[in-house]
Amino acid sequence: MFRVSVLRRLPHKMLPFSLAARVASGALMTMLLGLLTACGGGGGSGGASPSVPPAAPTSTDTGTVALTLTDAPGDFLSYTVDVTKIELRKANGDVVQALPLKTRIDFAQLAKVSEFLNIATVPEGVYDQVTLSLDYANAKIVVQDTNGNTINATVQDAAGQPLTTLVATLKLADSDKVTIRKGIPANFALDFDLSASNSVAFGAAPPSAVVTVSPFLMAAAQFDATREHRVRGLFDSADKTASSITLKIRPFEHQETQFGKLTFSVTDTTSYEVDGQVLTGSAGLDAVAALAVDTRVIAMGMVTSKVLTATNVVAGTAVPGNGKDAATGVVVSRVGNSFEMRGAHVENHDGTGDFAAAIHVNLGANTKVAAADAPGTPLSIGAISIGQLVTVRGAATTANNSRTLDATAGAVRLEISEVAGEVVAASPLTIKLAYVNAFKPRAFNFA
Repeated sequence: MFRVSVLRRLPHKMLPFSLAARVASGALMTMLLGLLTACGGGGGSGGASPSVPPAAPTSTDTGTVALTLTDAPGDFLSYTVDVTKIELRKANGDVVQALPLKTRIDFAQLAKVSEFLNIATVPEGVYDQVTLSLDYANAKIVVQDTNGNTINATVQDAAGQPLTTLVATLKLADSDKVTIRKGIPANFALDFDLSASNSVAFGAAPPSAVVTVSPFLMAAAQFDATREHRVRGLFDSADKTASSITLKIRPFEHQETQFGKLTFSVTDTTSYEVDGQVLTGSAGLDAVAALAVDTRVIAMGMVTSKVLTATNVVAGTAVPGNGKDAATGVVVSRVGNSFEMRGAHVENHDGTGDFAAAIHVNLGANTKVAAADAPGTPLSIGAISIGQLVTVRGAATTANNSRTLDATAGAVRLEISEVAGEVVAASPLTIKLAYVNAFKPRAFNFA
């Protein structure tokens, strides 16, 4: 149930271990803009943009841009801001909006997965500039100190003034310009490096933190093929013959507007949880196909050859926040049939969401427990251990500024967890522990 991230120690060398591993050099928020064929389905990596000059664009010459967001582990437990615009500028000065609506995004949620944000049809042409606009007026940025304590941070610009809006523009070199032509796959990655763009200063008494933002952007013509991808949205259709499902994309907390459609593939080994029923393969696809249109669905998987292939699909009442309160966070301590969860990303029963530094969770004999990588394996509440990343569904209450999630008649899903550190020895793999699911070791009470 654990993945391993290796912080820089042995660069340019593959380490000999079987757990899923990657080298993380800093906290990145990566926006991947990939042109797909005009059918509007799938997503993934492709070759470099062709060097042949594009044909003169017409009103009917368009391609499809898939926009995904990702991040890497770091000290930010929540980095929630409103993304107001993502603009692509053509070489002739024309501007295309790649984001249909202002979107509130917690980039800390994207440490392990890339999120499909939008599938947009844009005119053909050569694009040489990207602009990212962020609104910090209602930002919620939470950091952790060396002891793993959570602190709500204030935000300022490089001049020390309160930060409200930020516009970062990247002018592409000739070799990095993006050529979009109908039917020709192309990729474009925009990296907003959280580590390089943000510096944190801690105050001692009382504990405080100030984040200074100086945007740093990078670009590359590639997707991260090693990272899991997630698509969230409403059920549109299922094709049993093609073994595929199409969703109307609804990323993050959006409840109304459609962000395009995405078609993903499923296999005989894809696992499903549909309205509380755990299924595999064709039985799961049948259950999804029988859903009412606009039922909420989440799919997770890898992108290869321009296609997202789902390894896990949840739908209906199994979707966090769909009719029940839910939260995803890390178990930092446990006593009997209850545990404390930190760094919780909350999805309320009405579909709204927020961040909670801590939540108390109550378990019971009727709590359903499942593992994300083996949903059909029966588990008891004894499988929930300290350090585990979990998603809990139940009924939430708040009293005296303290949140409690009652899961005695709810469910807990053990998510894929991740530890990160510095390599001490390669065989057997030994690391100096730096993070467990983004938390520093001192945050945990293993008693």
